[in-house]
Amino acid sequence: MNFEKIVPPFIPFPEAAVYLSGAFEIFFGLGFLFEKTRRYAAIGWIVLLLAVFPANIYMYTSGLFPQYPDWLLLLRLAVQVLLIGLAVWIAHSPAHGEEVK
Repeated sequence: MNFEKIVPPFIPFPEAAVYLSGAFEIFFGLGFLFEKTRRYAAIGWIVLLLAVFPANIYMYTSGLFPQYPDWLLLLRLAVQVLLIGLAVWIAHSPAHGEEVK
């Protein structure tokens, strides 16, 4: 899939937006590997998932993707909400050795 197609028209430089969001995905994903950066990575993921949410809404509402059934595009939105919830949970989880308040 060409990810530039799901970038809403109001976002300038769609190719740059796709590459930038991909770079952040990798960066924050690597942050989850290390306990010291996990909370920051989770916060970054929350921001990133919120930032790309309009693209998934556009994908669902634009009608430009008839090859995907509506239920699948809605499921994509629901999974994104669940991932945001998971990232919030990780961001609020105590680090190893940290006391639970």
